[in-house]
Amino acid sequence: MHNFKPIPFYFINTTDPAALSREACRKAMQDLAENGYGGCVLFNKPPTGFDEKLYLTDFWFDTLENFIIPARELGLEIWINDGFDYPPGDAAGRIKAENPDLVQQRLRLNAQGVAEVVDTEWGFPAFELPESSELFIKYVYEAHKQRLGKYFGNGIYGFFSDCDNRRINAFTIRSLEDGRYYPWSKNFQAEFIQRRGYDITPYLSDILHDRAPEQSADYYQVAGELYRQWFANNHAWCQRNNLKYTFHTSDTGPLTAQFCRRTSLVSEGDAMELLFHSDFPGTDHEIGLLDSGIHYDARYRIARKLWGTPGRGSYQDFGDTLCDVRAKYAASAAFMLEKKAGKNASADGPRTMCEMFAATNFGTDFQELRRIAMWQVMMGVNFIIPHAVHHRFYGSTKYFAPPEFLHGALRNGVKEFNELLARACEIASRGKYLAGVAVIDPAENIWRHDRAASGKLLAICDLLNRSAVGYVVVTRKDAELYGRDFAMVIDPAEFTGALALETLPGSDVSFNGGDLAYMRRWSESDGEFLIACNLWSDCELSGMLNYAQKQYNIALAPGEYAVLGGGKLESYRSAASQKTVCTLPLTAKVEYLADQRIPLEVPAQQNLQGSESVYEFVWNNQTAVSALTLEWSRQFQGKIYCDDCEIKAERQLNIFDDPYNSAQLPESVSAMGVHKIKVCGELSTTEPIYLAGDVAVTIWADSAVTGRAIHGTYNLTVEEPKRIVMDLEPRKPELVCALPLAMQGNIFYDGAVVFKWDIDLAEPAGYIDLGKTSGVCDIFLDGVKVQRSIVQAGALPLEIAAGKHTLEIKLYGSLGLLLEGGNGKIQLGQVLLKK
Repeated sequence: MHNFKPIPFYFINTTDPAALSREACRKAMQDLAENGYGGCVLFNKPPTGFDEKLYLTDFWFDTLENFIIPARELGLEIWINDGFDYPPGDAAGRIKAENPDLVQQRLRLNAQGVAEVVDTEWGFPAFELPESSELFIKYVYEAHKQRLGKYFGNGIYGFFSDCDNRRINAFTIRSLEDGRYYPWSKNFQAEFIQRRGYDITPYLSDILHDRAPEQSADYYQVAGELYRQWFANNHAWCQRNNLKYTFHTSDTGPLTAQFCRRTSLVSEGDAMELLFHSDFPGTDHEIGLLDSGIHYDARYRIARKLWGTPGRGSYQDFGDTLCDVRAKYAASAAFMLEKKAGKNASADGPRTMCEMFAATNFGTDFQELRRIAMWQVMMGVNFIIPHAVHHRFYGSTKYFAPPEFLHGALRNGVKEFNELLARACEIASRGKYLAGVAVIDPAENIWRHDRAASGKLLAICDLLNRSAVGYVVVTRKDAELYGRDFAMVIDPAEFTGALALETLPGSDVSFNGGDLAYMRRWSESDGEFLIACNLWSDCELSGMLNYAQKQYNIALAPGEYAVLGGGKLESYRSAASQKTVCTLPLTAKVEYLADQRIPLEVPAQQNLQGSESVYEFVWNNQTAVSALTLEWSRQFQGKIYCDDCEIKAERQLNIFDDPYNSAQLPESVSAMGVHKIKVCGELSTTEPIYLAGDVAVTIWADSAVTGRAIHGTYNLTVEEPKRIVMDLEPRKPELVCALPLAMQGNIFYDGAVVFKWDIDLAEPAGYIDLGKTSGVCDIFLDGVKVQRSIVQAGALPLEIAAGKHTLEIKLYGSLGLLLEGGNGKIQLGQVLLKK
């Protein structure tokens, strides 16, 4: 039976022996199990993890064993990332040391417009060269087998390759003359002649000028054949050694180079044929959108956020999925692998892997993450690898493609979220996927310079995604071999803009409340059933859904799904009206469970005194405030002054896993008026100085920016205002529901707030409706925890007798507020009690 629980990347980001002892690793694995994870992918994470010298030494293997043994006892599934970091290939420099000639090559047009071969400055070694694969298996797989082979299939489940698009990324693409990568290798010419029977070199200039269509198709096909042999060899080795193998590349789908400069169709070849070289075909989802393919194509842009202002640095087109077929391709490969296996297919059905949630940032919440996950699940993903859990949460790795799930605010609710994901994957894997349509992959047409083919494929998939007609994408060869197994085979080259789906199974499904995504399945135990999900709307959808000659009155919040049919499997929420028994006051008494930390990241003044940097941070106490504390990294070497009084450490603490000093500021600093912190020394970009206290913060930020990014990554830019005014005052004893906490003096607060009401019900209530809440909530009735809410799902069951009660709702904060300059949308909605 498949393990459908999420299996996260687990970053080994320290080499402290005490932190990697058997007991420390056992505690870490217990923490995973208790929070609903089914295992993990052990993943070295420089610069604080193992360096090139320590990687693949006895210390590395002893560390893995310290994780493997307790994980096995706990029934957790352990995978090993096969790279030193990502992407894999060079075994931490060992392959380059043995054979530096395995350099990757590419083609480019010279000044005369003639194709020439050049070495690349990245991506060592070339996957096209057989020796690259041989040495990788020798230094990585065989070394793991020698030390840990006794755990293969008995503690270690498999290897994972985090292979990003031939190592072409937003940085290396700048060195490509026209933004495109044209594959080549030292063995290309000879291999091409052997495989196609003619010499490709006379046609290379024409191919790079988008001419010679037939030779162009041959060129890209052979390029893909050579490239994917590295993956095929890994897969074959794993099969021989009782291990599973999965990977993803920077698969973009069949996008043209004109639309997507980094298209994998050019740099990696045939996506379907590549995906076949795994047990669980995989893909990757990054950034806070349903369509993570934007990360690669012409639409790409970075979300922006102004430091110190409330709101979420996000994208308005969150629900646009027209150009995203990445998960559908991976799921189609898994479907076809099972079909080709015939009687030898797994009794548990195919699995499709997706690395998920990277770079959605600290400001995300489970509501947003559920929508992202369900988009992937509805496309066929049923093996989720969340990015990420850190062994220690500290230093620069804190900011690597967040969020992190066990050391910050998301820890509250992650168990329930993992259970939600596991259930969705299990439901969406039961029995057989009913695919009545096969859509032919247009790769060969695009290689022949048919620029319309890509758009036609995307349009077809979008139409099918919004219908209940199941479909898969197949190669042209598989369409010929297995076309009879489908009710309809669609060739995008012949698509005219409409599909005749009226006679196909699933075409009778309709819903009058908006667009839903559907998945039809059948199993021997459940019969046929339909999964319907609200993916594209930001609002709840409700109405009548017709399926299997029945009418269902359903309501679906964004990201919520219903199961219709399937006997006992059936589960859905009705749009039936509920009577409101009590509308709780919008303004409620509150209790703050922690001080607010203010990151001193935007100085009012910065100058040089000799060779020393000096930063000044100024704020205004609008009234007298309670005692304030200053916290700074123990790595800081300079001096700190407050109102011209030097501040010295009084105690030590950890903020997350970063070691900090702390000192209470003089009593005079709490007085009304203007105060100043002066820092003489270099500031850290990852361990800021914090001003902390039981205070409310109001930031008046200039909309003009300095051009300096306080935090800058490929997924979020937090911009520095040219001018800010920071006011402090005592925290408000009451807060307003349906208004973000950040707009009520809590712009940086990542802790919890408890909202409190005394209620007197004239009649009993059976439900509580939290409205448009963002964040995790624990609900307490008369001092007893009775419910937890992590996502929007309509009114929640809550039996309350008539009479007097105390109702408390504990709302957890967001790390985005603290670590991304106020990036988040945490709020409690309007609370209603219903029956």
